[in-house]
Amino acid sequence: MNTNKDFYESSAAVDHFIDSRKLQPPEATIIDLLKHELNNFRMLDIGVGTGRTTIHFSPLVKEYVGIDYSSSMIEACNRQVDQFSGNVTFQVCNANNLECFDDSSFDFVLFSFNGIDYLSHNERIKSLKEIRRITREGGYFCFSTHNMQNITGMPQPPRLTYRPRQLFKDSIKFFRHSLRNYKLRDITSEEYAIIDDGSYNSSLTTYYIKPLQQLKQLEASGFSKIKVFSYSKGKALDDSEELPYSRDPWLYFLCCKATC
Repeated sequence: MNTNKDFYESSAAVDHFIDSRKLQPPEATIIDLLKHELNNFRMLDIGVGTGRTTIHFSPLVKEYVGIDYSSSMIEACNRQVDQFSGNVTFQVCNANNLECFDDSSFDFVLFSFNGIDYLSHNERIKSLKEIRRITREGGYFCFSTHNMQNITGMPQPPRLTYRPRQLFKDSIKFFRHSLRNYKLRDITSEEYAIIDDGSYNSSLTTYYIKPLQQLKQLEASGFSKIKVFSYSKGKALDDSEELPYSRDPWLYFLCCKATC
């Protein structure tokens, strides 16, 4: 049985991500928020992929470490290392086992582009605790995660088209998703769920969570002063007024370890 890691180890995944260099709107917002502190930071970039965020963050921080559980992704990063700042290193490492890093090793930890959503629930909780351990007191943790409030009604039926081959492919995709997620409307009443949402031709299963539940998950893991950012607009959302009604496909969370 294929796993999420099998997909990220594949050459197809590397080829898909290799040309991606654009920041997502919340990432740009967060850079702006932290711009006066970043130059003193030791940064860990988890799920670095092929270096999408490296090119933006590494020139701004004192030291940058990029990790990924896919050796194929790290090999792709190392092939491009001359394009990055001299303070950059990459290594293969799993987010739920960061024992290669000492306690309080980093000022800023980033786990972007929903990388945390391709872990199991238990791995996710373990990863949050590990990230807290290696973050210094007052340091920052930022990540994005799929918004469960955005999945009501999936999967969508295929659109009619005059291209028979495309219609056939879309129909197969729809029926496959329907079979795998036949209780999807019931799932949306849960706090979180792991589903096949069709990502990368159904090569992955993805963790979705309600935003208010994600706040509780972070607080239980020892993080505080949590801010939530809209993916589509890049701006911070008010917990009580906007967060329960957000339909962003995913949201960014910025939080601190304990006393920041």
